[in-house]
Amino acid sequence: MRRKNTEISTVIVVDKKQGSTKTLQVKTKHINRLKHYALGVLVFFGILSAAIVYLNAKNQSEEKNETQLRAQITQLRASIPVATTDSVKKPANAQSYIQDIEGKLQTINKYLSKRGLKGFAIKSVGGSGTNTDDTKLTDDEKYSLYDEYYCMPLHLPRWVTRV
Repeated sequence: MRRKNTEISTVIVVDKKQGSTKTLQVKTKHINRLKHYALGVLVFFGILSAAIVYLNAKNQSEEKNETQLRAQITQLRASIPVATTDSVKKPANAQSYIQDIEGKLQTINKYLSKRGLKGFAIKSVGGSGTNTDDTKLTDDEKYSLYDEYYCMPLHLPRWVTRV
């Protein structure tokens, strides 16, 4: 096989301080393309600089928006009326609180049945107050019984997603 003749150029590097010279042999096509290489590097750094400037401007805009949103949140928080202890209705005890919630659940069941939908079973977890065993329970025990019964995980179909 014949080797392809390639033109080789010699570059002489002169060091003025030491007075020495070095020679490098480089293919001529690389020297001829040196302008293209330099242009490619300049374009790369130009694109990189433009991206930095763009991202910096976008970051400043985001920070400005965040500052405005924080100011709006502060204004909205200031405009929310403070709840007084008089306006908050507190249940007398756990038994009445639980009975109140069960009453609301029965109202929901009535609403559903009027529209032809099947309601859900309501079990009086807190008791009616007439049973002597229920009166021995503390408020915390009644809350935990209520929580265990009504807050247990539901067995939903696979296509229903939970939030």
